Amino acid sequence: MVCIGAIGLVACAWSLHAQGGLQLLSVNAILVFGVLLTVLLVRLLFLMARKSVVPLQQVPTFWFFLGCLLYFAGVVPVIGGIRLIYDRNPVLAAALWTVIPILAILRYALAIWACLLARPRTD
Repeated sequence: MVCIGAIGLVACAWSLHAQGGLQLLSVNAILVFGVLLTVLLVRLLFLMARKSVVPLQQVPTFWFFLGCLLYFAGVVPVIGGIRLIYDRNPVLAAALWTVIPILAILRYALAIWACLLARPRTD
């Protein structure tokens, strides 16, 4: 976990140095962090699936981590694609930005579901 964080911070520093400061969105750092988090979340979900004694759909952290996985796994190709498409078709690149809020809504909806599952039962 610490190694992944260190790799992400190095990527962030490299990206800021390569683009010359904070004027632009640090795309390279976002892509590296997104890939690292995707790999980490996939591993975590597989471990949860192997070790869980209750069905995963009843585990709140499963839904929370699944939402994070869907968001970060979706952001990487969208942002990477926008970067490549922008020079040829800025209108299409701008339209692709609408995918990111949709992914964020999905992530937060799954976080809300996780919170609802985690609330104490008053039976």
